[in-house]
Amino acid sequence: MISNTGVSRRFFLQGLAAAPLVLGASKYAGAQTVVLKRHSIASETGLRMLEVYAGAVRTMMALPPENPLSWSWSWYTHFVDGTTNKAAELTRLFGDTPSPQRTLAEEVWNTCQSHAGQNSSHFLPWHRYYTWAMERIVRQVSGVADFAMPYWDYTSTDPAKRGVVPEQFRLPSDPYSTACIARTARRSPTAGSRSTPTSPAMS
Repeated sequence: MISNTGVSRRFFLQGLAAAPLVLGASKYAGAQTVVLKRHSIASETGLRMLEVYAGAVRTMMALPPENPLSWSWSWYTHFVDGTTNKAAELTRLFGDTPSPQRTLAEEVWNTCQSHAGQNSSHFLPWHRYYTWAMERIVRQVSGVADFAMPYWDYTSTDPAKRGVVPEQFRLPSDPYSTACIARTARRSPTAGSRSTPTSPAMS
């Protein structure tokens, strides 16, 4: 069982003023002792990593939203659901009483600057760090120390692949995609099209 206690604000804020994210406590982060490499989703290793990711998402989605390892926490770090707002969700989940957990959520939720209409130059570095943070969370909840987010070649010269989300994220019956938020009602209905790419870490 993953505990909500022991969250360290300092870990979050140290050196991350421009893009505070989600790794809450040193016990969650873990020491990196293996060489990590991201693999193509078309490779055998990439498919294994996708399976690990799907299992981790199941675990994350089962955690309460106030847990920094939960899917909801990562989702809200990126952008608070448009049907509500950050202040309302903070009050709903943590009440009005100050607490370390509420303070942490206040500082890290809804921090994707591009969503807030700020400098678009922040888009790539923010999401690069977000992916790195998500990888560490997946390693923690899955126990797979060498997990690295698989990728697909969005710029492929193959017309059948260029700009197309991999079919694992477009088939409701696929054993990988059924666990992923990319296949739930929260995902944009156009996300499987060529014009709206979706990545595992950004869904």
